[in-house]
Amino acid sequence: MSLFAEQFFQQELRLPYVGTVVADTYYALPSTETPARLRLDFQRTVVENEYDGLRLTTVHPTVGQIDTVTLSFAEHGVFRERDTGRTERWGHSQNGCFTDRGSSEPPWKTGDFAAVRDAVNKYVQMWFVGATPVPTGTRVSRVRGVRKLPDLPTRTPSSPSR
Repeated sequence: MSLFAEQFFQQELRLPYVGTVVADTYYALPSTETPARLRLDFQRTVVENEYDGLRLTTVHPTVGQIDTVTLSFAEHGVFRERDTGRTERWGHSQNGCFTDRGSSEPPWKTGDFAAVRDAVNKYVQMWFVGATPVPTGTRVSRVRGVRKLPDLPTRTPSSPSR
């Protein structure tokens, strides 16, 4: 199978949900308390067969897509050890990416997915009430772009003007 997707989701992410892999996409039911489903797939770059992250999507059976977030491999340090000291020309960097060129080894094999696993866990816990926690790694995840929503001003009903 292309990208060794089933092996990736079972061995690297170790997601504890009822789910299945179809092609390069993982579909799961993290919680029986909500009808929503989780879809994970590899985030493509503009280069053919190159991937730089995972896309997590919450899908409701009747409403459709509710939320999507991309977890960048570079931002989560997945290939930090492999990429340290790499020198590439500007605009040609493959740091934080892997390329699927049909080798006999998984192209993501050198990655450390602990921080991505932590981020997946946080995402699932936010969207799926009662979901089993994902086994997390030892590293602290760095989910970028998450911020506290501002407090909304409270409005009091005003008397109608005459």
